[in-house]
Amino acid sequence: MKKKKEILKKVFYPVYLVYRYFTHDLKKKKENRNFLKNGLHVLVDFDKCMTNNGHKYSLAYGTLLGAVREKGFIPHDDDIDTWMWIDDYSPKLISDLEKSGFKLKFSFSVDNDTVGKQDTFIYKGVLVDIFYLYKEKNGEGCNIVFTNQPDCSNRAESVKKHGGLLPFKITLPVSKKIIRTDFCGHMMPIPDNYDEILKRRYGTDYMIPQPKWNKDKSDQNHVYLYDKLGTYIEYDV
Repeated sequence: MKKKKEILKKVFYPVYLVYRYFTHDLKKKKENRNFLKNGLHVLVDFDKCMTNNGHKYSLAYGTLLGAVREKGFIPHDDDIDTWMWIDDYSPKLISDLEKSGFKLKFSFSVDNDTVGKQDTFIYKGVLVDIFYLYKEKNGEGCNIVFTNQPDCSNRAESVKKHGGLLPFKITLPVSKKIIRTDFCGHMMPIPDNYDEILKRRYGTDYMIPQPKWNKDKSDQNHVYLYDKLGTYIEYDV
């Protein structure tokens, strides 16, 4: 019986891989269509909620790049990235966003938020990431990003096998001073030293689109925290 199961697995596994590839591709295309339709509305509503409730934040990563280079989202973007300094965080943030329709979908943490924290919200089918910044000794800001464990292919496997995800640190010279810039006709918050940040993150030629830019190979600011574990919670929304 065991041998028969192994044979069936070998026969049908390639079929499963093809099925997974096409279903994943269809899912991504659906998410991209939804982002094109609702992305700006979500960002505007997010900014309104954060601003009206006194929560300080700024656009981050690809969303920041889009704000500066495109005056909107970059063509291949499919979520919204933001930064908030951990000192500005309050549990009230969660309730304020939920009152505005933003539901907490994922939470990530390292050492009970003392080393790293990230929250991901969903609204109108669009994901909004809040990367919390921690002050480094050199005065720069760092945030923790979470990825699968090296020997795992997804989050569920990482949690089951290791108890959590692999955290890595990205350090950038993020200023606490915020200015506003045009984003598809809406004024959105960005760090006042955005040029310095984007050059560090994407290179000195960041104003030139690079469709094949690889964040894993291009960024030299990733430091993997192999001695730490990223706890992960997924919420029903």
